[in-house]
Amino acid sequence: MQDSSPSQAISRGLPRGSARPYPPTLETGSSGPCAEQQVVLASQAGSVGEAREFTRAALQAWRMGTLADIATIVVSELVTNAILHGSCNEADEPAPVMLALHRTGDTVTIITTDGNTRPPVLAVSADPSAETGRGLGVVNALADQWGWTILSVAAKAVWATVRL
Repeated sequence: MQDSSPSQAISRGLPRGSARPYPPTLETGSSGPCAEQQVVLASQAGSVGEAREFTRAALQAWRMGTLADIATIVVSELVTNAILHGSCNEADEPAPVMLALHRTGDTVTIITTDGNTRPPVLAVSADPSAETGRGLGVVNALADQWGWTILSVAAKAVWATVRL
């Protein structure tokens, strides 16, 4: 747990969320193959399937199909959370969700952005009969690392990395 307030953490550029580092950045001229794909999704349930298809297609194009099962589960959970918990702006209108996939070498970073600055919550335990509440637990179990950061006064990004 961090000692500083959220505003201090942002101003100093410290990681937020799970105390894991920010997602890796793509460096111009890096020695490994880099690629990026992104899509803007409507804040509706059908967008989760679209996000999975988008992810599978990108991974196949990058010849990283072996990551498809894990990556699509992580994408499903992050996009679902963005739609359910982060897609309303101050006018209570559904805000779109952006999904970006960044490839650097053998690592894919999955990033979702939404129109809310509330932090994602990793539930310690979920009621066995509950239909929700396990998404970040699934991400935590499958991803090599994950975290979140505030992007603006009305947006955040939640990210996870998976490796071959």
